[in-house]
Formats: sequence, structure tokens, C-alpha cells
Amino acid sequence: MPVPWLRILDGVLGATDVVRLVRGRPATENEETRPMRAEGLESKLTGVMMAALKEVFDRDSERLDLERQQADEARRRAERALRLEVLRQAGEREIGRLRVLTIVAIVGLAGTVMLAARLPEHAPLARSMFGLAAVALVMALAGSLSAQARVSRSLGYGDERATVEEVTASLGGVIALWSSVVAIACALVGVLLG
Repeated sequence: MPVPWLRILDGVLGATDVVRLVRGRPATENEETRPMRAEGLESKLTGVMMAALKEVFDRDSERLDLERQQADEARRRAERALRLEVLRQAGEREIGRLRVLTIVAIVGLAGTVMLAARLPEHAPLARSMFGLAAVALVMALAGSLSAQARVSRSLGYGDERATVEEVTASLGGVIALWSSVVAIACALVGVLLG
């Protein structure tokens, strides 16, 4: 917003004329006292102008400080929102991966039970391998569900200081993955022996 300097100066000069009228002094003076009065008037005007300028500059500096503080606060809020969004996306991806492991464990468990039921009575080693596969799939299912609960809890806290690894890493997820691999291997061996 531009400062109307000419209006300010005109207002200051108009105020001095009003003061002269109130005091009873004429606006025009004789030639001898005019230079002395003009110097006094100039010094007063200079003082008034300096005070007005100082006030304007102080107001501008306060406004700039306030704008700077608001910009810093907005930047901090944006950084926090970005960190939380990154954590949320990483958590959602991990939950999606764990849900796939849960589906694999449930389908594998159903398939293992169906295959084990169709085995002939004389294949105890194959039945044992299917039993191990079923146990490993139950462990994978439990690990996957517990890991999903842990990731959901971590996301629910909303701690922006947390890292992606702290949110997504869990023992249940590791157990679910490796138990699924062991279960598939055991089921394959059981199919070969059956």
C-alpha cells in the first residue's frame, strides 16, 4: 500500500496554519522575524516528518516480522503434513502387503487341508508335510494379522518424528512372510511324496 506523502505533508502544513490562527498570530509576518520563524518552523516540520517516518517504518518492520513468523509457521505446518502423508502412504502400502499375505495364508490353509484329505492312507510322510504346511500357514496368518494391527496403531499415533521403517517394520510381518514360504515348500514336498 503506497504511503500518501503529499497528503501527509499538506496535513502537517495545514495543522500549523490552524495553530497560528488559534494563537492569534497572522500567517504572514514581517521580513525580519520570518527567517527566524521559518527556521523554527522547518525544524518543527523536520521533527514531525521524522517522527511520522519513524512510525511508518516501525509499523512496516512489525508487519514484516509478523508476515515472516506466519510464513515460518505455515512452512512448519506444511512440512509436518508432508511427513505425516509419507508415513500414511508407507503404512497403507505395508497394510496392503500384509493383507495379501493374509489371503495367501487363508487360501493356502484351505488348499492344504483339502489336499491332505485326498491323500491315501499309506502316505504318512506326505500327510506330515501337509501338517507342517498347515502349521506354518496358521503362523503366517497370525503374524500377518498382528503386523496389520501394529501398523494401524503406529499410524493412529500420528507421530511425525517416526520414520517409515519404524511404522512398517514388524516381527509379525517377517514371520508371516517366511512362514508362507516354508508352508509352500512343505506343501510342495507333500505333493511330491503323495
